[in-house]
Amino acid sequence: MKIIKSGGHRLFEHDTETASTVSNMLFDLEKNGMDAVRKYSRQFDQWDPPSFRLRDEEVKGAISKVSEQGLEDTDYSGRVDAKGEVTLNRLLPGPYNLIVIDTLLEPLGIVLRNTLTFEAVRDSTLRETVEVSTAQDYVADRCRHDGIALSKRPGAVWMIGRVIGPNGAGMDQIRASVSEGSSTQRARNESSPFALIEDQEITSTRTGTDGIYELCQGRFVVGDSVIVTIRDREGVITTFPFALKDSLTVLPMTRVPKRP
Repeated sequence: MKIIKSGGHRLFEHDTETASTVSNMLFDLEKNGMDAVRKYSRQFDQWDPPSFRLRDEEVKGAISKVSEQGLEDTDYSGRVDAKGEVTLNRLLPGPYNLIVIDTLLEPLGIVLRNTLTFEAVRDSTLRETVEVSTAQDYVADRCRHDGIALSKRPGAVWMIGRVIGPNGAGMDQIRASVSEGSSTQRARNESSPFALIEDQEITSTRTGTDGIYELCQGRFVVGDSVIVTIRDREGVITTFPFALKDSLTVLPMTRVPKRP
């Protein structure tokens, strides 16, 4: 090894004291298990939690704070390719449950789960073909559950959104309505067989207990501009314009402000 500039400390390869300390620590961990873990946690990190095993909500909270790029850079995340295959590398020992996050629905806090569980050994690699619901499947299933007839006309747009309260929880029975956003569109819809609702609304729905609402009647098409209105019993919460660019349009999350 060529030393450019000495840092004034001992090199590990010549440090028998450090090697002895690490060896003793490993022996202690093997012999005394979590009692040794707690001892070294107090000694080196000044951390002495009630339990070293995180609860599910703590894990979810930590993951939610990590950026998409950060998740991409971790050992335990990967993208499902066009063939439905996913590869996870450098796994630690233990049981795992695969969670799939659809990038379309992620802004609404919606996670698509599947039943893939597996047991890994240290430094193993998982290659698996998975079948997961798409965002379109998710919305369609919700619409069918609500008894909404799904539109199949060419270019039709489905919409999904979410309304949350000041505490971040979904709000139930909030009305979401959509009306035409341009004079050209209004003229086109005047001859539509669909009856207009009050204030030129074309379609409306209500949120479920999770705060999610969906519009699947397909009364708008790609390229339309719409006005979305969110209201509760006390009146209008917010109104915003939106351009429909995709067959499945994810509307912005709406947060209801705290009222006096």
